[in-house]
Amino acid sequence: MVICAVPEVIRYYYSIPFIFGGTSLLIIVNVVTDTIMQIQSYIFSNRYDSWIKKYESRTRKLR
Repeated sequence: MVICAVPEVIRYYYSIPFIFGGTSLLIIVNVVTDTIMQIQSYIFSNRYDSWIKKYESRTRKLR
């Protein structure tokens, strides 16, 4: 909720026009955060897949 108040604080204290309102800024932050989480999930899943492939190749050699 603090993110929504940032534009109002900037307008009030610094008399700087702020293009985005609180709701718009909250949506932007949420989309960026979700995108970063999706990228991290993709990277971790690829690491996990490569680990599984290495493990499977080692177990095949033992058979």
